[in-house]
Amino acid sequence: MINSEIVANGNDNIITNAEKINSKEENAIIKINTIYIGQDDEEDTTELITKGVYRQKGNLTQIIYQDTEVTGFYDCETKITAKKNDLVSILRRGNKVGSDLIVQYDKKLYSQYTTPMGSVLIGVMANVIENSFNENGGTLHMKYTIDMNGSFVSENEIDISVELI
Repeated sequence: MINSEIVANGNDNIITNAEKINSKEENAIIKINTIYIGQDDEEDTTELITKGVYRQKGNLTQIIYQDTEVTGFYDCETKITAKKNDLVSILRRGNKVGSDLIVQYDKKLYSQYTTPMGSVLIGVMANVIENSFNENGGTLHMKYTIDMNGSFVSENEIDISVELI
């Protein structure tokens, strides 16, 4: 199991789990498109456009925003940390919900998801991570598979774009 706080912190210390954002810090428009394909080839797509915080330091990029009902994580703060083209962590914290999704290119990792109904351990394997973030914003494209107890759960695709305001 990977400690998500260590992955998110790396050596550049641009993220802490305790910090909260406020509207004065918001410096970016964040667009997130997700595609989820489940066991029965059911496809579900979601689009979120919101304001948030964008930070770039060294080889790490951090995006912080408040989730909404659209994503199913209402009233959660989400922190995405991307390291080059090989590692992305998505940490969500909120009312009765907490999830740590760590995605590393070409390596299966295990992450903990906590919901009001309990916690579950999932396996995550990324086959695409394309990160073009820089000091002016940019994009991130990921494709990854999720399994639970070795059984396929879903194929996922996420596209994130950030425009500074």
